[in-house]
Amino acid sequence: IFLYLVRALDPKERRACKIYIVLSLISPALDIISFSAVIDILQAAMGQGAVSPQLLAKAFAMAGLSVTKCFFELYRRRVTNRFVYAGAQKLSVKLHEMLLKEDLSSHNQRSVMQALALVRSDTTACVGIVTGCVGALTSGTTMLAYIAVSIQAVGWVGLLGGAAVLAYTAGLFLFYRSRIRVYGEKMRELTIRSNAQVSLAYGVFKEIKTGAPVEGILEKYQDVSLAHAQVQGKYNFQTGVLSVIMVDSLTALLFLLLGILLSQGDGVLSMLGSLVVYFTAFIRLAPLAFQIVTSLNSIESSKRSFQVVRDGLEKYQQIKTAEAAAQAGPGSGLSLKQGI
Repeated sequence: IFLYLVRALDPKERRACKIYIVLSLISPALDIISFSAVIDILQAAMGQGAVSPQLLAKAFAMAGLSVTKCFFELYRRRVTNRFVYAGAQKLSVKLHEMLLKEDLSSHNQRSVMQALALVRSDTTACVGIVTGCVGALTSGTTMLAYIAVSIQAVGWVGLLGGAAVLAYTAGLFLFYRSRIRVYGEKMRELTIRSNAQVSLAYGVFKEIKTGAPVEGILEKYQDVSLAHAQVQGKYNFQTGVLSVIMVDSLTALLFLLLGILLSQGDGVLSMLGSLVVYFTAFIRLAPLAFQIVTSLNSIESSKRSFQVVRDGLEKYQQIKTAEAAAQAGPGSGLSLKQGI
């Protein structure tokens, strides 16, 4: 899905996508560098029993790096915003051209609201799939880096905790995967139907003013809008439940591992510095795990939009190929023998 959507973009948007991916990978790398530097400074200060000029210089250098990262983040958000909306706009232009040039039978298979959803909301959802894939990739890479720090700090306990977090994240995503996809498809369908009812009301406005009954129109819109509100509420509730479950359960796992370490006896006190590193890294895993599952769920909920956009882009390519063949003239086409 990711590669198909990237190839469907214009060359300018593909370049913007590459810049966006690179910037998205640099951002967590800077976070990990800052985290490692803080740990190194604290451990060095604890080991030396005093603050040396070198440590002060390193601390001030990291402060400068953090300020630089702030400007970098602002630039990354600007590039992201430009890529999302420019990419969606370019896709919508292609699909709009396809709607104008498709044959009559294909035209009659969709309503005005379906066409509107195709060129507007579905294109935005497809670019959201691209950003969701990049977000899941960067969060996953950052999570693996923090797990590596945990393993380096406390050995097998860090490995056990990291494996538990990865398994738990994958399990929650697979458990909610089909449900989230159904919610996404239903919300798209009900949005189209509710918009169609509003369009219908505007279409018969003159008849209503001349005495036509409105009860039937109101009842249909009430039913569709209520169903849409219920599905959207369930989707948002499931997302909120997922956040609560992941954060609280991973916090419980953190204290469980702490209990395991403390049960090793007085020798654990000699590992105090490593324990600080481990638990600081482990605390970072909960939001990263939630970001991964949220990105993957967003992709699942947008798969129906991807399907209709993919079908539209394939028709667009067929139309452009036919136009190119027609402009080339009859003499440049295949011969009868070659065609057979």
